[in-house]
Amino acid sequence: PSPSPVGPIGSGAKVDQVKRYFDAFLEANLNAKRMDLGLFSAEETGMRLVENIFNETGDLGLARLLNDFFSAWETLSNRPEGIPERRLLVEKGKLLAENIRTKFQGLRDLEHEMGLKLKSVVDRINDLARQIAELNLQITSAETGGHEANDLRDHRDRLVSELSKFAPIRYFENKDGAYNVILGRGFNLVDVDRAWRLEISGTKVYWVGHQGEKARLTGKEVTGGELGGWLRIVEQISDDWNHEYVSGSRAVIRPNGSLLTEDVTFEELRLSVGDEFRFTGKDHFGNTVNGSYKITDPTKTVRDLLNEIERTFGFTVSAYIEDRRLYIKDAYRGPGHLAFSFTQTPLDFGSFDNPS
Repeated sequence: PSPSPVGPIGSGAKVDQVKRYFDAFLEANLNAKRMDLGLFSAEETGMRLVENIFNETGDLGLARLLNDFFSAWETLSNRPEGIPERRLLVEKGKLLAENIRTKFQGLRDLEHEMGLKLKSVVDRINDLARQIAELNLQITSAETGGHEANDLRDHRDRLVSELSKFAPIRYFENKDGAYNVILGRGFNLVDVDRAWRLEISGTKVYWVGHQGEKARLTGKEVTGGELGGWLRIVEQISDDWNHEYVSGSRAVIRPNGSLLTEDVTFEELRLSVGDEFRFTGKDHFGNTVNGSYKITDPTKTVRDLLNEIERTFGFTVSAYIEDRRLYIKDAYRGPGHLAFSFTQTPLDFGSFDNPS
């Protein structure tokens, strides 16, 4: 210290290093709870919206109208010849039918609103993934030579925390200090400086690869975060999910590396005359179905095979290609006994399980 009139004055302090203390284990556990919070918050909001449609507190509640309808039947059974009793039954039936129609339309409108909510969630996930990839590059560049990019790391961890609220993720740090982030059941989201994106069409959400390949994400693949919560609500109210379906577990890629579509010819798939598809399954009512399709003209397309599957099932199913996979969808609503598998096939579509 140097003497002065006010006392000894030092020469100051020299900062040698700023050390960042970060508990990765604690942060990972907090992020897991954020995933649960996002899931339950989205589900709670969605269920409240559904409750507003099925409001049973008033005189026009569905339970009240059903009770009135069957009471009118009982009244008519006691006096079948009565004109007032018949008119009452007709009026109660009209009220019930109109109420059901209104609620169904309400669910359709709500599904559209949820599609808009899903879009905002998907857009935010894409934005966060892009920012994390950019920060990965900045951090690896800044820490070359033994320096520590503490501020950049703090910023990245905040983004990961926010991302965990929107989607179920797993992440780990590589030897260069960059994060790799995986979405749901094995979908890459961030790998060093590369970011994958999600895409939405209506209420259908897809993971998109760098080669343009797509995989649909459902409540089975995305089990947490706001994205998982909204997907689960949509799957419960959407009429599309009232039909059972089975899908091939393997995505088919054409020999030239492009995506499989229904208009691809067997010749383009390098299949020959005489190659045969044999399949078996059960329809909605549990009836056993067996069929086959033999290639007689290599210029025929995959759609011709799908048409034969539908015809064999008596047109009680629709067969289509989506995301390079074969889907068999029940034409009847509600739970049934739908099953399908190939016993012989020159194309490997994988096993057919019910993904719902």
